[in-house]
Amino acid sequence: MKDYYAILGVSKTASQDEIKKAFRKLAHEHHPDKGGDAAKFKEANEAYGVLGDEAKRKQYDTYGSAGPRGGAGGPGAGFGGFDFSGFQQGNGFGGVEFDMGDIFSSFFGGGGRERRGKNIEVLAELSFKEAIFGSKQVIELYAPSKCTTCEGTGCSKGTARVICKECAGKGKKASVKQTMLGAIRTTETCSVCHGAGTVPEKPCADCKGAGVTKRKIRHEVDVPAGANNGDRYVVRGAGEAIEGGPSGDLIIVVRVKKDKKFERDGVDIVTELEIPLSASLTGEKIEFDSVDGPLTIEVPPLSRHGEEVVVRGKGVPHGRSRGDLRVSLSVAMPRKPSKVVKDLAEALKKEGN
Repeated sequence: MKDYYAILGVSKTASQDEIKKAFRKLAHEHHPDKGGDAAKFKEANEAYGVLGDEAKRKQYDTYGSAGPRGGAGGPGAGFGGFDFSGFQQGNGFGGVEFDMGDIFSSFFGGGGRERRGKNIEVLAELSFKEAIFGSKQVIELYAPSKCTTCEGTGCSKGTARVICKECAGKGKKASVKQTMLGAIRTTETCSVCHGAGTVPEKPCADCKGAGVTKRKIRHEVDVPAGANNGDRYVVRGAGEAIEGGPSGDLIIVVRVKKDKKFERDGVDIVTELEIPLSASLTGEKIEFDSVDGPLTIEVPPLSRHGEEVVVRGKGVPHGRSRGDLRVSLSVAMPRKPSKVVKDLAEALKKEGN
């Protein structure tokens, strides 16, 4: 007995939508025309032909893959004794009708999927401070975009769009294709109106009725505070425009340039500050340049090399708060110690320090 549920990777309580989704995934993965496993492709079709039909699924759950006749099969019987004769009449797998175009469009042409412009991905290089506090990035592209003459309608001024005669305004056309699996009924996007259902009464002279022209586009994108390397920000509909479908998206990928003074550690900012030996021994208030500008920190007495002074709320913004600024102290030793320093060192030595 074949376990059709295991073949599709679904549970025995799976809904028809879940079964359909699992089959589509396997069909894409194992289709022979895409270099997939033909045996697994056939196996997935067999499993869906049974589980995709409520009556056959019930029969399978009761008797197994052999069916009540032990798998002998009669006229028109298909896999495991189930009747797949309806398939050859273009009724889908086991009499189940669905849009095969969205599965096989890449193999047989056309398809039921909505046409959509391509996404455009660009890299935005930010300085460390721009990433911390946010910035406005200007993106310039040369790509297909909405025609400015007809404002994307594809129509000449004073005219309108009319019903497409090829598809009677439906935007799609049904057809039957002969494939390695037999006759498959598909729904394809209309090649005349490209799925819109309408065409220009009189085409725009600039875009020839497409509603799209290739030109230079300028986008201003606000990258929020706290951006990190690899972050992606999507501007919906700002990608490539096409005729008869929605535009793709513009995807901004962030790259943060390395800074000589500051590094990021999660939501904290880390930096190193060199202090004189006297400050490490007696303590001192020292001013230095932080990402927020001039900042004064208090170095505690007897601070050791590598110790950190933490300034709360001066790190990376996240939500309504900020991380911390962690200042690592670097104690500078005198290169040419004076007599005073030598005497102090001798005194400390005598005390065992």
